[in-house]
Amino acid sequence: MKINSLKIFIISIFLLIGATSFGQQYLISQGGTITTCEGTLYDSGGPNGNYSSSENYTITICSEDGNFLVLNFTQFEFESGTYDKLSIYDGPNTTSPALVTNAGGTTLLNQTFTSTGSCLTLHMQTDGSITRPGFAAVISCLPPCQDFEIDIISTSLPFSQPLDSMWINVCLGESITFTAAGTYPNNNANYAQSDATTDWYWTASSNNASAEANGLGMTTFTHTFDEPGGYFIGLMAKDENGCIEHYLEQIRVRVSIPPNLSVDPAVGGCISDAIELTGHVSPNSWEIVIADEQIVQECITDDQGVVQSFCWNINAFQPGQTITSLNDLEHVCLNIEHSWIADVWIYIECPNGQQAEINYYSSSNPCSGEFFGSTRSCR
Repeated sequence: MKINSLKIFIISIFLLIGATSFGQQYLISQGGTITTCEGTLYDSGGPNGNYSSSENYTITICSEDGNFLVLNFTQFEFESGTYDKLSIYDGPNTTSPALVTNAGGTTLLNQTFTSTGSCLTLHMQTDGSITRPGFAAVISCLPPCQDFEIDIISTSLPFSQPLDSMWINVCLGESITFTAAGTYPNNNANYAQSDATTDWYWTASSNNASAEANGLGMTTFTHTFDEPGGYFIGLMAKDENGCIEHYLEQIRVRVSIPPNLSVDPAVGGCISDAIELTGHVSPNSWEIVIADEQIVQECITDDQGVVQSFCWNINAFQPGQTITSLNDLEHVCLNIEHSWIADVWIYIECPNGQQAEINYYSSSNPCSGEFFGSTRSCR
């Protein structure tokens, strides 16, 4: 089983029954939790008044049906954040990750904040003197992300042997055209998806030079490699709902480095005599250290009957390395929290498509209903 990259997948299916509410005006001073996808949230003074002195209010707004919650600040006028301030947290309480901390003045005017889950929490605090008109935040919701995948399906120059090395060798000044396509298994579940309505973001980066290009429906990218050395080709796509997917492979381009040429000086000779010249070629080397992938936190939302997956590429392997037994893997460690283990499958995949499942749960397994992150752990 040849390894140049190792993929770790998490796939999850959730079921959630939502409620229905109607848009209206809300005040942060009412506190508690609001479940809605429309309406406007105001400071304690409402749409026409100032907030008051010595306030300390917290409110949580959650979307309906597990959608992403969006707040657009159409008004924001506070005293300096040193005295009167608003903080926003990405989740159901103030221990959730902070999106904004102690915002004052007019810093949030016309800014929009979107939850990674289904809730945003706001905490407002004022001092004992000057007050201002405060804020108005229009509440809306985005449908949950529909999982999709992207792939670079062709290159104008072929890959070098062995093909799974993912290297393309070119001469200095040559161009390569890369062509991508998306796969949308959940298209039209909540919104339409297609290559034409997706934004594509391309990068060609090296130690010495980099290039970027992006555009709606931009499934092709042509780059001329005018600098010698090694390049990494990156691709990211964002669908019309703002949901992002990354190309998981690592295409690399090796651009030839001009050698050093020298000629031994000629020795003596008269006009019309033949002389012997000796030329020397000394190559210039180039190398780069491939670091481990920095895996970032991902959030799987509670979407009814929708399959969601995340995949991370681990590329820090020597060319030609293989896995021949379980002992060849030192460890696979995930920091994960989820309310129902039976919803989640975790497995690893090698470049040739062979997979190994890390967790397995069945109806006869007593751990199938357990929680990731609880005091009880099942493996």
